[in-house]
Amino acid sequence: MQNEPVEPVPIAESELAAEPELPVSLSHLAHVLVKYRTAIILAVGSCVLAYLIVALALYLFAPAFRVTTQAFRLDFAGAGQGHYPNGMAFNIIEVINEPVLAHVWQANHLGNYLAFGDFSRAVYVLESNREYELIASEYQTKLADPKLSAVDRERLQKEFALRIDSVVKNEYAVSFKRSVGMRSIPEPLARKVLVDILAEWADFAVNQQHVVSYQVSILSPAILRPSPTEPNGIVATIEILRQKANSVLDNLAAMRGLPGANLVRTPTDPISLEELRLRLDDIVRFQLEPLLTVVLNSSLAGDRAREAAFLENQLAHDQRRLDATEHEAIAARDAITAYEQPGAGPAAGDRSTARSSNDQAKGSDAVVPQLNDTFLDRLITLSGRSADVQYRQKLVDEYRKAVQAAIPFQQAVAYDTQLLESMRKPAGNPVHLDGPAVLAQLDQTRTEVGQLIAKTNELYQTISRNMTASTQLFTLSGPPTTGTLRAVSLSQLALYGLLVFLLSIPVVIAACLVHNRIQEEEAADH
Repeated sequence: MQNEPVEPVPIAESELAAEPELPVSLSHLAHVLVKYRTAIILAVGSCVLAYLIVALALYLFAPAFRVTTQAFRLDFAGAGQGHYPNGMAFNIIEVINEPVLAHVWQANHLGNYLAFGDFSRAVYVLESNREYELIASEYQTKLADPKLSAVDRERLQKEFALRIDSVVKNEYAVSFKRSVGMRSIPEPLARKVLVDILAEWADFAVNQQHVVSYQVSILSPAILRPSPTEPNGIVATIEILRQKANSVLDNLAAMRGLPGANLVRTPTDPISLEELRLRLDDIVRFQLEPLLTVVLNSSLAGDRAREAAFLENQLAHDQRRLDATEHEAIAARDAITAYEQPGAGPAAGDRSTARSSNDQAKGSDAVVPQLNDTFLDRLITLSGRSADVQYRQKLVDEYRKAVQAAIPFQQAVAYDTQLLESMRKPAGNPVHLDGPAVLAQLDQTRTEVGQLIAKTNELYQTISRNMTASTQLFTLSGPPTTGTLRAVSLSQLALYGLLVFLLSIPVVIAACLVHNRIQEEEAADH
């Protein structure tokens, strides 16, 4: 039999679709990557090159500022605690306050380059303490440990606070920031401006704010000039001069509390504070007061009724001031008494209940402490009194000062009373005094008191200079430095460039694999 041709059996499309695909071969993937290696390198290089162009454009055209910085150190006592040598409050912002910047802006003719508002916003002061930064970095590393317990973390925080408190915060840096696009300010001028700001601030603090002078109001010789409102008459003239001399004595008493005041002498003719006090006391005691008594009993007194009315007026004035100071002392004493008085105790029923419970406790076999309201109130009272010692000390100091303030007024009242009694005595033969000679003596006394007041001012200036020299408020702790700040830094651009490079590699490889797959499918169809 002749073999008949066998017709092929048609295969259903569903059977073709059901055939499993072969897994991806690693060798095939490697061959594809080798085949596209040139394209991959060129594509990744193109991405990196495009990023470099964009990054360079951002770096060059982004806003840029040139910053000149001058480091300095504050050398006066109290700089780290926020106060000047004389106790006035200090803030580092005062270095660049408006009066200082305005004077520097005008003196250096900076109006040719920028407006004052732009200049004031371009200058700033920052703390620059290397020791503080090292301590902060050390404890930041320690506190970042996730294995720390709550107790150890609290201990480290307290230790950090103690070490930071021990660091003297007196190192700062003043900076002048200016845009690169503005009219160029010469670099030597920018550095000079920073030094001028510090020098102008020191001059302003010394001469305007008087931060190196003790906070004592010192009288001037101008107080001896007669004013139009002063009453006429030789008695009034002597009394007014005596009062002003006593005011100078009070001024000297206030200066005695300054550090080193009892050891300092005036620079021209060495006179100490105690010598000035003795000379003034001699003028009041041996010149003015005896002269006033003699004048009251002489023919120079004039209208005795008018002079008596003047002295009565002075007595009433001193008596009112004495009453006011005594009332202040009484108010301070009452405050202390009210504060020290124990608070209202528990009610009678509560006390009896507490007593019966204590009796029951004594009669029982086991003694159990009773934590009643009385015990808790007393415990709270004791703890409160131990915590507010400073407040109680403040009340006592106020009472002491009020009592001391009343002493001069008591003396003034006693002296005015003595003058009135002396004047009201039956007048015998009046003493004849030469009026011009008495007036000449008063003028000489006034001149001598004025000279002593001038010596007092010299002594005060010497004491203040010994506290802190005006040229030692600050010290330049390094040379000025200049740098350029840009909105986009090179480190940021480098990190973004690395990210672009790492992302471009898988993206390019995936694109090459897709392209190779498409080519393989097209070849299979043909």
